[in-house]
Amino acid sequence: MKNQKIEVVSRYGGMISIKESNTGIVRTWPKCGAKLYLTEDSLLNLSMTPGARKLIQDYLIIKNDEVLEELEVDVELEYHYEVKEVTDLLMNGSEEELIDALNLAPKGVVDLIKKVAIEIQLPNMNKRKIIDKMLQVDISKMIEVAHTESSDVAEKPKVRERLAQQKEAVRETRQEKAGKSGRKAKPKPAVEEVSED
Repeated sequence: MKNQKIEVVSRYGGMISIKESNTGIVRTWPKCGAKLYLTEDSLLNLSMTPGARKLIQDYLIIKNDEVLEELEVDVELEYHYEVKEVTDLLMNGSEEELIDALNLAPKGVVDLIKKVAIEIQLPNMNKRKIIDKMLQVDISKMIEVAHTESSDVAEKPKVRERLAQQKEAVRETRQEKAGKSGRKAKPKPAVEEVSED
């Protein structure tokens, strides 16, 4: 049993790295949904690392109930929630289930609820109000800002493309004028372009 590989999934929106205190091996989950397969011994070593127990409780999902029990991880129903379950909760779950999740779930699940609500532009206004009140945020404003930012990102390539087309049209016009007058067009001095990023 000690050598059996156990799936450990990150539900954190960024990268998590934990260095095993006994071995010095660094375990890294680069993003939400990233999976590592670790032995029970590795998980026990990770849990002894200062601060790791909190990360395991809130931001990692250990897919083995026996190991969770051995590590003394407080497991509520919501402990196992990943993006799929959170999306289902927000779209199909009752308001009472959402309230329970916000009250009982680990911090990583609560963060995931907020993140998914923004991504799916949560259509249920009552659930938005519940999230606002319980997390002291304005989820509608966060959705609006995220949607505006994603529109801006999508618009940047279009602006660059239009600028490139305009430059090409100016170059062609110069070449045509130079051709009619019988002289060669002078090359325009190189100008450093400023990135919009």
